[in-house]
Amino acid sequence: MKFFPAILMGLALVGAAQAEVKPASVFSDHMVLQRDQPVPVWGTALPGEKALVEFAGQTKTATADAHGKWRVTLDPIPACAEGRPLRIGATTLADVLVGEVWLASGQSNMEMTLQTTRHGKEVVAQSAHPTIRLLLVPRSVQPTPQDSIKAKWAVCGPESSGRFSAVAYYFGVALQEKLKVPIGLIASSVGGSAIQQWTRDGAQQPLYRDGKYAVSEQHKKFGGGLSHLYNGMIAPLTPFAIRGVIWYQGESNVGEAAVYDEMLRTLVRGWREAWGRQPFPFYFTQLAPRDYKGPGAGRPLMSEAMQRALDISHSGMALTCDYGRKDNTHPLDKQPVGERLARLALHNVYGMTNIVCHGPVYRAHSIEGNKVRITFDHAHGGLKSSNDKPLTFFEVAGSDNVYHTAKAEIAGPDSVLVWSEAVPTPTQVRFAWHDVAGANLVNGAGLPALCFRTDKKCPPPLKYDWPADMGGLD
Repeated sequence: MKFFPAILMGLALVGAAQAEVKPASVFSDHMVLQRDQPVPVWGTALPGEKALVEFAGQTKTATADAHGKWRVTLDPIPACAEGRPLRIGATTLADVLVGEVWLASGQSNMEMTLQTTRHGKEVVAQSAHPTIRLLLVPRSVQPTPQDSIKAKWAVCGPESSGRFSAVAYYFGVALQEKLKVPIGLIASSVGGSAIQQWTRDGAQQPLYRDGKYAVSEQHKKFGGGLSHLYNGMIAPLTPFAIRGVIWYQGESNVGEAAVYDEMLRTLVRGWREAWGRQPFPFYFTQLAPRDYKGPGAGRPLMSEAMQRALDISHSGMALTCDYGRKDNTHPLDKQPVGERLARLALHNVYGMTNIVCHGPVYRAHSIEGNKVRITFDHAHGGLKSSNDKPLTFFEVAGSDNVYHTAKAEIAGPDSVLVWSEAVPTPTQVRFAWHDVAGANLVNGAGLPALCFRTDKKCPPPLKYDWPADMGGLD
């Protein structure tokens, strides 16, 4: 019977070893794992120790390397709204769901909390969604990539939703309404931050090597230097399995519209490399109208840059040109933004092609006497005025390249006729080409049209007053 003490001692040694096995900080109670994809699980242990991971009938093992790091990959798991235990070494994480996981990042419009938005208090009070889970990453500015964050997953409800990203919340609610599966939302944003601070290995990227597009001193106070927010707030999340990313940023880079598309390509490429999987969807948001007190073309130039960036595979842009605040970068109504981002995901990722996800986009124009006919793509359900008033923010110019405010009328399911008595022979046309342009041209789904110009060397915008009926106001 002397072998019994030996067995007990062996079990004790195994238990002690497993006690040294720790999950990465992104894993906690109440989390959501991504369905239908391989799921990496990783952490730390003593060098050479074996890590044991058990979930949903699967058992995986790995041996910690010389640095004490280990990683296993769970086989794809179907969606499950029943909370189950995830065992990692001697640690048992409770109430783990399987569904759709999305990362929300950017600057202040993504960071803006649900409780501070329009009707925020009422929405927070009614925000009990037991199978939506939230992970709020705290601000962390780091010169080198980090392994951990100080955050835990929480069940979505009045105690957790108020401090969470409003855009991400509305995005997640819209997804769950259609998908009927658990939703995991990770919010990692910092107000006032520039895209350079979120870029992986920025110093190694050709765009930033000569320091031409360095982080300004103004923006360093929000997020440090090049890549510092990526290091502290994105790197610790990799390679956590996600479906995709939603991005709301650009206000801090308005002066760099000429290269913002390449900045965005660089960021997306780096993030996808860090996750080490097939290109995940990346959906970004147009900047909202605002009186920037400048020449007036900053926002439309940024919109143009974002439109160029749509050559990024599996990308899309949610339009927000009908919501804004005159003297504030932050529209209070975040529900339309979250829902429009959700439309992109539902249509493109989840195959719900009956859901319209684009507003009207300029296709072509032709001269018809003293008028210009403009045709649009994505005029689903026909073009219309969102407020039943005459169409606004169209301008035409003749050979003198002097633009004049134009009259406009819908002339077909996908076309608009534009003219001005001051321009008898028009040659060029532009639309919503001003920072404050909250135009009212929409499609049948109520999604706004994207600004455009037919002459890439067109002169500065005309002067406009702030639209009296702009959405998203206080």
